Amino acid sequence: MTANGSAAPKSMNVSQPRDWKLIVEKDVRIPMRDGTILYADVFRPDTTERVPVIINVSVYQKDKLWVPPEDLGEKANPYMNWETVNPEWWCPRGYACVRVDSRGSGKTPGKSEPSSYQEAVDTYDAIEWVAKRSWCSGSVGMLGISYHASSQWRAANLQPPSLKAIMPWEGRADQYRDQAYHGGIFSMGFVATWHNTHTAHHLLGRPRTHNPDAFNNNMLWDYMRNDLDLTDRVIQMYNSGGGGAAPASSAAPAPAPAKK
Repeated sequence: MTANGSAAPKSMNVSQPRDWKLIVEKDVRIPMRDGTILYADVFRPDTTERVPVIINVSVYQKDKLWVPPEDLGEKANPYMNWETVNPEWWCPRGYACVRVDSRGSGKTPGKSEPSSYQEAVDTYDAIEWVAKRSWCSGSVGMLGISYHASSQWRAANLQPPSLKAIMPWEGRADQYRDQAYHGGIFSMGFVATWHNTHTAHHLLGRPRTHNPDAFNNNMLWDYMRNDLDLTDRVIQMYNSGGGGAAPASSAAPAPAPAKK
């Protein structure tokens, strides 16, 4: 509202870009509590003001350029990355953007554990490290889609003091029910395709030259081995040939005969 009570023009409620140049810092080393180093790219406005940060941590490779479709509102630029924020939009509006390769992905060495508790702990450490930079206001937020959304739930659950806001878009909250086992059935199509695709993105081509052991994990085996839905459950099976319903058991033993 304006001083006379009328509605403010829409443009007054929207942040406006400022004439700041973009500072790009590549392969910044972020130390974890166990001594592991995560590699990050930092995009920030060239200003003496201290600015808040939007951080993304994932296996999607910070150096992997994403080229959007022509009909997208945001035009292609050299700093776009899959399902993360666009530095050319956010930095002129007073934000820094930090993009981190999680363990065993991109340029970061270590054991790959996608969507894990370890990744959440690392995100906590990265948030607190970034918050202490001289150019940061001490406030850190997270924003992203899909993988970059679900990671926000896990990080926020650990309550890093400097994490002030999250904005998860289209992100699963339950790794098991929402991704691996829809309705108790293993989601082979999506999970296997996702895993194979990102294995290929890491190992077939240029990324392998700087991290030859990247994305080395046993995710599919772990997901299938730790099924929670079929153990000790009696399943009703129906015969379409008119024979009626016949109960069957996948794992549960037959009940013991009643004592006379």
